[in-house]
Amino acid sequence: LMMSGSMGVGGLEEMTRALTARFERNVRIIILCGRNESMREHLSKVFADDSDVTLQPFTDRVALFMDAADMVFTKPGGLTSTEAAVKNVPLIHTPPIPGCETINADFFSSRGMSVCPGASASPAAIAEAAFSLGSDKDAQRKMLRAQRDNINPDAADEICRFILERL
Repeated sequence: LMMSGSMGVGGLEEMTRALTARFERNVRIIILCGRNESMREHLSKVFADDSDVTLQPFTDRVALFMDAADMVFTKPGGLTSTEAAVKNVPLIHTPPIPGCETINADFFSSRGMSVCPGASASPAAIAEAAFSLGSDKDAQRKMLRAQRDNINPDAADEICRFILERL
C-alpha cells in the first residue's frame, strides 16, 4: 500500500517503477492518491497497461486498505505512521518533509517501528529496503513487536476517559 497523503504528494511514479522493477513479480501496488486528481489521472495513463498497479482516489477507508496490506509506504506524518503501527503492518517511511516529519521518521525508525532509508534516499534505495524487509520474516516480526511495544492502540480512549474523569 502506497500512500501519498490527502494532497497526493510524493514521487509516486518513480517509486512505483522502482518497486515493480525490484520485486519483478508477485507484487500488487495500491496507491492511495488522496485528493490530487491530476496526479491520479497522470498515473492512470502511465500504468494503464500494468494490472499490478491500482489507483484509488481519496477514500475514508484507509484503515481497511491498511488491514489488507503486506507493507505500507508513507511519508512520516504522525497520524498515518501511528495508524500503521496500530494496525501492526510493516512500515516503510519515504523521504520526510523537513521538520516534524524528520523527527517522526527518527522516532519510528530508532525504535524499530519502521524502516526509513533517509531524507535523500532514491526510489531504488527505498525499493531495496522494502525488498529486504519483505524477504526477512524475522525483521518483520521484530518490527511488528516494536510497534506493539511502543504504540498504545487505546490511547484515544484513555485520553477521553482521563478528561471525562476530571470534568
